[in-house]
Amino acid sequence: MINVQTILKVADNSGAVFVSCIRLLNSSSRVGAMVGDTITVVVKKSIVKKNVKKSKEVKKGQVCTAVVLRTLKGVKRWGNFFVRSGTNSAALLNKYFLPIGSRLLGPVFREIRVNIKFSKVISLAQVTL
Repeated sequence: MINVQTILKVADNSGAVFVSCIRLLNSSSRVGAMVGDTITVVVKKSIVKKNVKKSKEVKKGQVCTAVVLRTLKGVKRWGNFFVRSGTNSAALLNKYFLPIGSRLLGPVFREIRVNIKFSKVISLAQVTL
């Protein structure tokens, strides 16, 4: 579950390493954001790459929109089946809800498929849990 001021790892190659949640946009619960929800984040730490296009480079202090990919709390599925991740992570999005990075690192939960806006995020994922 992601609340305001939660630190998340970035799961794409956009240049950001850590982001902090500053607002819950489309939260499925009243308490916090779960997998598949969109949040507004600010970049806390970024890396500078030499051969990256300027449009894909994310700088420290930049405000972006992100989708939550994995949470420590996990997701409950049918038959009391519970899937949990080791870290909170998110993928950065542009204003058209397309991913800024060209690759996603690590697995992505199936609950993101419910929302049609994130079809490009699902297609970039290496593994879907």
